[in-house]
Amino acid sequence: MEWNMGKNKRMVKALFGVAAFLACLCLPEAGIRRAGAAEWPGAYNHAYGNAVVDTRLAVDTDEIYEKWSVPVGSESDLSGLFAGQTVVADGYVYITGRGSIYKIDVDTGEVAAQAPGGSTSHYYDYLAYGDGTVYVAGPSCIEAFDAGTLVRKWRTSTGGQHTYLVDGKVNRANDYGLYRPLVYHDGWLFCGKNAFRTGGYETDSRGYNVPAWSIDDEFNRNAGTVVGDYYYVCAAQTLYAVDYRTGAVHDTWKFSNTQNQVTWSGVVYSGDTGRLYWGSFIGSCVYSVEVGADGKFREGTKITRTGSQKTVGAPVVYGGRVYLAGENGRIDVLSADTLQLLYTNRHNDSGRIQSTPILTTAYENDDPAKPGHVYLYYQGYNAPGTVYVMEDWAGNMSPRTVQKAAVPSISGVSTEQLAVGRQGELYAYNESGYLFGFHSSAAWLTELEVEGALEPLDFSAKKVEYACVLPGDTDKIRVRFKASAKGAVRVDGVDCGTEGTVELSGAAAEISLEVVNREKPADQRTRVYHISFRTAGDSASLESLSVRKNGREELTPDPVFAPSETFYEILYTKDTENLLLSVRPRDSRAKIQTEGENLNAGYEMKKEKDGSCTCTVSLAAGKENGLVRILVTAENGVAQRQYNIRLIRPDEEAPVLSGGSAERRSDTSASFSFSTTEAGALYYVTGKAGTKVSSVSTAGSGITVKKGKNSFQAEGMSARDAAVYLVVKDAAGNVSEVMKIAVDLYQMPTPVMKEASGTAYRKLRVSWQLSEGAEGYRIYRKEKGESTYGAVASTDQNTDTWTDTAVRPNVEYTYTVQAYRIVEGSRYYSEYGQSTATGAAWYPAKAELKAVKAVDYSSIRITWKKQDGVDGYAVYRDAGGAGFQKIANVSGESSAGYTDEKAPCGTTCTYMIQAYKQHKKAEYVGGYSKKLSAKTSLGKASLKIKVSKKKAKLIWPKVKGATGYEVYMKEGTADFVKIGDVKTVKLKKKTTYKFKVRAYRKVKSQKVYGAFSTTRKARV
Repeated sequence: MEWNMGKNKRMVKALFGVAAFLACLCLPEAGIRRAGAAEWPGAYNHAYGNAVVDTRLAVDTDEIYEKWSVPVGSESDLSGLFAGQTVVADGYVYITGRGSIYKIDVDTGEVAAQAPGGSTSHYYDYLAYGDGTVYVAGPSCIEAFDAGTLVRKWRTSTGGQHTYLVDGKVNRANDYGLYRPLVYHDGWLFCGKNAFRTGGYETDSRGYNVPAWSIDDEFNRNAGTVVGDYYYVCAAQTLYAVDYRTGAVHDTWKFSNTQNQVTWSGVVYSGDTGRLYWGSFIGSCVYSVEVGADGKFREGTKITRTGSQKTVGAPVVYGGRVYLAGENGRIDVLSADTLQLLYTNRHNDSGRIQSTPILTTAYENDDPAKPGHVYLYYQGYNAPGTVYVMEDWAGNMSPRTVQKAAVPSISGVSTEQLAVGRQGELYAYNESGYLFGFHSSAAWLTELEVEGALEPLDFSAKKVEYACVLPGDTDKIRVRFKASAKGAVRVDGVDCGTEGTVELSGAAAEISLEVVNREKPADQRTRVYHISFRTAGDSASLESLSVRKNGREELTPDPVFAPSETFYEILYTKDTENLLLSVRPRDSRAKIQTEGENLNAGYEMKKEKDGSCTCTVSLAAGKENGLVRILVTAENGVAQRQYNIRLIRPDEEAPVLSGGSAERRSDTSASFSFSTTEAGALYYVTGKAGTKVSSVSTAGSGITVKKGKNSFQAEGMSARDAAVYLVVKDAAGNVSEVMKIAVDLYQMPTPVMKEASGTAYRKLRVSWQLSEGAEGYRIYRKEKGESTYGAVASTDQNTDTWTDTAVRPNVEYTYTVQAYRIVEGSRYYSEYGQSTATGAAWYPAKAELKAVKAVDYSSIRITWKKQDGVDGYAVYRDAGGAGFQKIANVSGESSAGYTDEKAPCGTTCTYMIQAYKQHKKAEYVGGYSKKLSAKTSLGKASLKIKVSKKKAKLIWPKVKGATGYEVYMKEGTADFVKIGDVKTVKLKKKTTYKFKVRAYRKVKSQKVYGAFSTTRKARV
């Protein structure tokens, strides 16, 4: 909520319901006054710049009177034509005029103190209050005065440095001169482009307070507001968010790029919407933008509404609405979310509005027909300077007649800002040079209570008629009251003071309390509050109870209603949508309440015009029953009786069956499964293919089934039965539709194959698992590449193996077995082909390699296990990963080994073998053996040394397969070094030599080495 006034003056009331943004910025709680806070801290100086107060102000001229007027300016002297903006604090009004600051007693209008201060020109000053100090923004500086003595404490080196410029050019609407809005917040003053500390500030050479920081832009008559850590203010065409402690610019929005849109307005903030609002003088625009949790302007939330009216004040925001006063002399009411114009209102007198309206919430809850009831107050720029009042409320979409709240006794037009006091005072200045103090002539109650009443009074200050219900044993009636600060209460002409208690006999029927204003002359308008009393009734029973199904068909509860009977049952049939219960209490003043179980919402009792009470009840989905409890409480609040009405849903639905499936178990039984929506008893019959069954007998107890999925086994079936027909009967006797579940004709289980393996040349043995109940088996076979099986043999019921002797060697065959059983003279076969076994009479068998071992540098010996009946063995070698190649055929079944004499020296060779058999010009081979590897190498060299005459002679025998030798020598502690294949070495005295030698063989230009000889020593 927010507000501004006069030619750029703004006041702000703390917000309620502060949104997440305010919480993030750690703002003080809305609505809380700090110690020493002013009643009216000056234009633009309420929290968030919003001119909203909770003071009860007069709504017409009958409720207010002019108590005093004080000359502070002069209508004949242009230098005294305007006064400064008013501050109200600690029982005094502060204002400037004609170069002086005045301190005026709010009750008497006497000037308590006066000191030089403020403007001597024909432009008015702005005042602000904070921490016992009154601050005055004058023509060239800001002055700080002690609020008690008006002694000047300090001054600044400059003011707000307001200009006539916009984008460096002279403002075309500069005829009002330089006005200097001033904002105080927590030890800081903000004026135009400058910010000043009020304590701990820096000074220039003259001792003047210098700006702590400045905004480099052009300010006309603009002012801002502090929200959290940031000061939000408009320059002529740009909105700023500035860290108010450092002056760092946090964010900007250049809302205008033309001299046709220039703002003189103050900025206000609403915690309800999280948005900033301001208007323009040139361009007649209204602006708004949402502030994010980070204090920046949220993209996509900027609104500019054109075509409103020129304004030099600030908007007021409350209850989702924006109130904007302007030069066209009207109040525009807009949506706070969209700035859409809801309606516009104006007073009947001519004249523009050059101040910010003040909005009071004091009447918000007085009239239930007008929720959110508020009043706005403002002065028009016309004589005699009337204070106007306009009403509005939530949902109102049309203008209301603007009333006159106060009229000054000395005529003059008005541009200055209104101010208010805590007791409903209005302070107004007009260009007669006088400040007028209007005090409330109305007096009212602020509290009214009857002790011991069964229910508290529905009290509001404007409501004057009350009915009070007391317990039956009341012997004394005590009425406690409290009036407004200037009010006094009279009962039967006796003055009872502002606050007190009146005691009456318990038999009293009524009381009237007259509230008068102690300060107002005798012709004042008084307010009379009237309370009537009666004793509460003690009846807590019903006189009647009726029930209508779907609001039409009347039902009879069980038992029939009697006032003394408190338990009833009502059938809630399937065609029931709801039940309308209607009750009538014996005492119409008794209280009727309802509670429910398993009911849909909306069963609360409501009182009808004929005195009955009705409610509509319906069972919640899926609930079989519900309960309505009707609680009757006597007016005295003591006697109570509870009536219980149980709603019972009769079972009218037959079970619904679904999900049927079957599995044949044997020729005489099958298992079945299905689901049912209700528990009950199962009945079934079986039938052969083509049988039609339309009903199933439900005689007897049947098979018990539960709600949901069930399974059962049907015994005594025929092998030819193809279906079961079943029904379920629930506990209420409802029978389901017949469900048919098809079942396969009896079929023997398919035998499971085990294996098919060759046992000898042209022989394959087939095996399977015996099937329960089988009387025999039929064996089927197909050769690899064939698509169909052919029967090849049959066996009896106890045989689970069979040898096929009619196979070709080394050919794969696949086998399957079919079981059969003779039932009722017919042979029933199992399926076949589902389980198979594949094998071949391979011959020869897989070879078995025993060992592979290197013999010398080029020979490897391979040995294997002999295999009977073969013609020989094929030997394969992979030399160093080059791939397997056949290197030999070794004939004869008795052969058991082979030596590869061409193995590459130094190369790992891997070997495998395969047996073979010649048959009718064809060769049949067995499986490959496992793989084994060996590596050829040169032999280890040997070395002898003969020492004579300082020489060592090296002697080594030849190594088989070697093509050269390398000699290594170690002299003393040095490392071994290669010295070639020398055989004679000169020796140094007293030096120990060590020698070793190794052979090598060149294979494809690479040397393959043998092992080093044993190291030998030599010394001379």
